[in-house]
Amino acid sequence: MNFLLLYTTLNLSKGRSTVWRMFLSAAVGGIYAVLIFIPGYEFLQRFSLKLFLSLIMILISYDLMNFKEFLKIFTFFYMVTFAFGGAALGIYYFFEDRILIENGVFYISDYPTKLLLMVCVFLPISFKRLCTYIRCKFSKGDLIYSICISFDRDVVSTQALLDTGNLLYDPVSNHPVVVIEYKEVREILPSEIKKIFENSLEDDLACVTKHMSNSRWIGRFRLIPFTALGKANGMLIGFKPDGLGVLIDENWINTDSVVVGIYNNRLSKAENYHALINPEIIH
Repeated sequence: MNFLLLYTTLNLSKGRSTVWRMFLSAAVGGIYAVLIFIPGYEFLQRFSLKLFLSLIMILISYDLMNFKEFLKIFTFFYMVTFAFGGAALGIYYFFEDRILIENGVFYISDYPTKLLLMVCVFLPISFKRLCTYIRCKFSKGDLIYSICISFDRDVVSTQALLDTGNLLYDPVSNHPVVVIEYKEVREILPSEIKKIFENSLEDDLACVTKHMSNSRWIGRFRLIPFTALGKANGMLIGFKPDGLGVLIDENWINTDSVVVGIYNNRLSKAENYHALINPEIIH
């Protein structure tokens, strides 16, 4: 259970760790859990020692770069711990009624394995979805990243929103798709591709096919099907860039396993971003 708590915290906080470090930290927590039941070690139940233990477990488990990162992981660790503990106790209380409380410790005899498995399987999934929802609703500004796209020795830079609704993949390579406004990449596109967007012909499949077949970059361009509100069978023109860079925590993360889809309109009325990032690229 300690390892599951640490592993879930790692995934939610996007921290850095290794399996052996989390196992070592889980073992330290397990030893503590045994000691509090031994006569003479009741002092370990003090709040200050419980807090100290959690600090030690975090320091053992994760590679912390600064105090800000420590606070983030510390917060996620306690959120996960309370969620798991509350869910385990709540589910048990719903199905069973044999709980003993003594000196601030819950004693449960023969906790059903199937209930524990329910908590271990379903809670991490639902908790991760909840955190994603909260981030999208209340921290939209934190989901905007600087990106740069290189294509045929040219580079363009812009702001992009991490969009959990963008689940587009290139049907040829199965690479995730970044959707970007046409005006942001206009200068790096071949002239024959520009004509399609300048004349708003991107929905004319025959015209698109004709222009793309005449381009020397035909091997780099894609047609990406999508479904959106009011448009059941849409098609995006996309291209395979030389590379995509995303600025994350002051470090540029680069990949070439991506396709850029071109959108001939605005993505944000406020103009605070001009592209949509597939979550897989960040993760």
